[in-house]
Amino acid sequence: MVPPYRRLVVESLTLPKSAARRILGAPLSSGQALSVGVVAIISSTLAVVFLQLLWPMPGNPLADALLAAPLLAVALQVSVFLVTTALVARVGRAFGGEGDYRGAINLVAWLQVMLTLAQFAQLALLLILPVFAALLNLATVFWYFWALASVTAALHGFGNVLKVLGMIFITMIAVLFLTAILMTMLGVPVPEIQ
Repeated sequence: MVPPYRRLVVESLTLPKSAARRILGAPLSSGQALSVGVVAIISSTLAVVFLQLLWPMPGNPLADALLAAPLLAVALQVSVFLVTTALVARVGRAFGGEGDYRGAINLVAWLQVMLTLAQFAQLALLLILPVFAALLNLATVFWYFWALASVTAALHGFGNVLKVLGMIFITMIAVLFLTAILMTMLGVPVPEIQ
């Protein structure tokens, strides 16, 4: 018999909308889901810091920042986690969805666990076959957006995952634009894209 979490991981990779329905049916409180998400973020950050200590990657500003201030990195990732949760809940409801914040945090926490598992797989591949680690990293990015759209559709009862994906990209651009405006108004220099 396959353990239920292993089945859920496989289902999340292949059928995230179906996995989302199972997660929504789980008796998990918002506080428990938040804890799961934070533990996944901390684990992920510690893994990156450990790898950077073993194999320093020169010229990697993200890795350098994580190594210099891992608590700040965790705080930023938790902030992104909470903003993502709020956007999944609120934007979906604004478009007629039926989901709630509890469901959104449960699903976003599970996606965070899946991202952490993918990161550990990438780290293992980096030690064994570095070329494949880069490919897994790229696949993880594509999977994340597809899974986020799928779980959002499941949460709100939307039928078309592609429309949800389009709305995610539009929302992401709007949030980045508003963040840049806010940073400029506060006098914080906006980093240049190179």
